[in-house]
Amino acid sequence: MSFELKYVAFIAISAFLTFASNTQAADRSVSVDAIEGTAQYSTGGGPFMALPSGAKLKAGDVIRTDSRSRVSLNLGSGVGTAVIGPTSTVAVDKVTATDTGAEKVTETQLDLRAGRLYGKVNKLAKASRFEVKTPRGIAGIRGTTFSITDTGCLTVGEGTAGMAYPANGGVRTQVVNANSAVCPDDAAPHPAAPDELQAIIDAFRWFGAPPLTAGAPVLGTETFVSPTTGAKAPGAGGGGD
Repeated sequence: MSFELKYVAFIAISAFLTFASNTQAADRSVSVDAIEGTAQYSTGGGPFMALPSGAKLKAGDVIRTDSRSRVSLNLGSGVGTAVIGPTSTVAVDKVTATDTGAEKVTETQLDLRAGRLYGKVNKLAKASRFEVKTPRGIAGIRGTTFSITDTGCLTVGEGTAGMAYPANGGVRTQVVNANSAVCPDDAAPHPAAPDELQAIIDAFRWFGAPPLTAGAPVLGTETFVSPTTGAKAPGAGGGGD
């Protein structure tokens, strides 16, 4: 079984155990907050066309930017914001919300096919899931500011996240804490380059979002939970429930 199929199988089982009660997930949309330059999108597998500001995107839609453009997405349901960098292609794989009565559980799955994606993810309900798939691995994000590339390199500004990489027929998970980074060939996360951390801060300034300050606790962070085993990482994350 391939890395992706193993991962999807685990997620499917986990999702069943989480939502098998009397709740049902409802699709939600992702809205385009701002566009710098020009960008295109495809919906329902159709041809690419100009992406307008304010567009509502749903699962199956694909956005692509050119070398001088970027797109800010409001992920809806209080999940957070994502910024698609220049020369990038991102597909919206899944965006749902489930009202359990006690809390709102969200699932967000983005597919970074090319380029770079920046994210600012809020503290979510325990059962919520935010994932970014790349050709080299899959990121699990919890209450975090981050950037990720199509080469599978993850940089965390604030909070904690993780990468699941294929390894020897299985999966290798790397937990990445604040101001750290990891790439597929790294034995362990390492201090992030200052310019990479600054790029995360700058990514949210151009469209009028509240500026981030390096090291400031702007988000409620949560302990990272492995996307493949469900185990909590020792000493990872901030003071989430």
